[in-house]
This record gives sequence, structure tokens and C-alpha cells, in this order.
Amino acid sequence: MNREVLALTGLALLVTATALAVVYGKYRHRMLFNEQRRLERVLDALEVEWEQLLIEEHALADPALIERLARLRLDMVVPRTEEIVYLTVPQ
Repeated sequence: MNREVLALTGLALLVTATALAVVYGKYRHRMLFNEQRRLERVLDALEVEWEQLLIEEHALADPALIERLARLRLDMVVPRTEEIVYLTVPQ
């Protein structure tokens, strides 16, 4: 009789431990799933920002814009033909 009670108590403890492990596993899975979804949203936002930065980079690299800014902000001018000096490297 004592042996049967001890076996049943052991089985009850094992079943309880297994149930707790299943509950914890489900909880952990939900937490990781939510974290994955959050990180996917962050990744999507970063990809949108990256695309916007590429567009901005291409717009700022436009030669006409660079020349206009050089004229306006730096008071630069295109030299006249007679002002250009070519340097040659002796061979």
C-alpha cells in the first residue's frame, strides 16, 4: 500500500512538472513570437528609412545641384579656358 501511494505521488509530481513545463514552453514561445514580430516591424521601418536615404543620396549627388551649391555657397565659378593650366608628369 505504501509503495502504491509513493508511486502515485511520484506520478502526480511528474505529471505536474510536465504540465508546468508545457505551460512555460507555450509562454516562452509566445514571448519569442512577439519579439520576432516586433523585430520584423523594426526591420521594415529600417528598410524604408534606408530606401529614403538612398533616394536622398542620389538627389544630393546630382551634378547640377552640386554646381549650383558651389556657386551660391562657395562663390565658385567655372574657369575660363585661358585660366586652365594642364600639368604634365615627366616620363
